[in-house]
Amino acid sequence: MFSESDNFIDNVTQVVLQNQGLHFASQREAQQHLDKTRTEIRSLMRQSNALFVEGLNHLAQNSLGHAHPYVATVAAKMLKNLDSAKKLKKIIDADVIGRELSLLFFSDAVNAFYDCGDYHKELCVISVLIALFPLNAQPYVYYGSLLWRKEGKESAEMFYSKIIEVIHDPALDYFAADCFIKNGNGGKARELLQNAQKNPLMAEDIYKNVKQHIHDLIGQCQPG
Repeated sequence: MFSESDNFIDNVTQVVLQNQGLHFASQREAQQHLDKTRTEIRSLMRQSNALFVEGLNHLAQNSLGHAHPYVATVAAKMLKNLDSAKKLKKIIDADVIGRELSLLFFSDAVNAFYDCGDYHKELCVISVLIALFPLNAQPYVYYGSLLWRKEGKESAEMFYSKIIEVIHDPALDYFAADCFIKNGNGGKARELLQNAQKNPLMAEDIYKNVKQHIHDLIGQCQPG
């Protein structure tokens, strides 16, 4: 499997970055951004092709019965083409990046495995989400939650401390802040929550739903 690519995460990240609409002054600058991003993501996750393949199998089988049919179909299609990086790229372009609601569908499918009692299975499906949406906050929120439940809030805090330097998103800041508060790092939590309030990615309709929660968390912050 993966005979054409031993660095599948690198390839997926490159596909996603190229579809972000980012503009650079030169090809060199663009390549530097690409290299930096995918290196940071790989160094944080260290996930293997085996986890990804196992996760695809779980999603394709839809064993919990909650996945959107589209997710099971795409996962099965990817499984059938694991021997060709070129074919996988086409599937990702058309069925993941090119599908407006694919993140929602895949996130819902992965969320069905939340606290299912099998940490390994949960990690496998999360690895699929990270591979397909490496620049989105949602996969890392799931991973942080898994670490918290499996290894404790200290491990989760170490992870959040690193990922918030790579992925800048108010939702990720919000969950990281909650973790920091629980670990007594109120100063860092307050900073993150205040940044989340100012972040242009925080859509007005979303902010209305979490505004009170953010204020409540800020009220819990004690200098750490």
